[in-house]
Amino acid sequence: DLHAFGVMGGLLKGDLALSQSAYDYDYDHDYDHDHDLGAFGKRLIILKQAIDNKQPVYFRYQKADGTKTTRTIDPREFKTVEWEMKPGQTLCVAGYCHLRKTDRTFAIKRMSGVKPAAVT
Repeated sequence: DLHAFGVMGGLLKGDLALSQSAYDYDYDHDYDHDHDLGAFGKRLIILKQAIDNKQPVYFRYQKADGTKTTRTIDPREFKTVEWEMKPGQTLCVAGYCHLRKTDRTFAIKRMSGVKPAAVT
């Protein structure tokens, strides 16, 4: 998953640094089509913008055991987490989960339908 940070020429330097074209992507335009970004890259952009703007995001999540839920989180940071089942790392987003009412970490590859959440 870490190689996905190279999306559109972006660089990884401590904090997630995406290319200027990634920052300028109009995610309000279309949530359901990935265009040339790819699903993973599009999720990264939306999450990075939410972190920068301190805005909640909504998404569908599928846990490793197949359980599916919908979540709204206040994303705080990206982090890598060691896999429990085999050697390697996966890229995750950490933040406050509105469903569980506590901080949680989510594997980005298991997220879908990521979009800014309505602020209530």
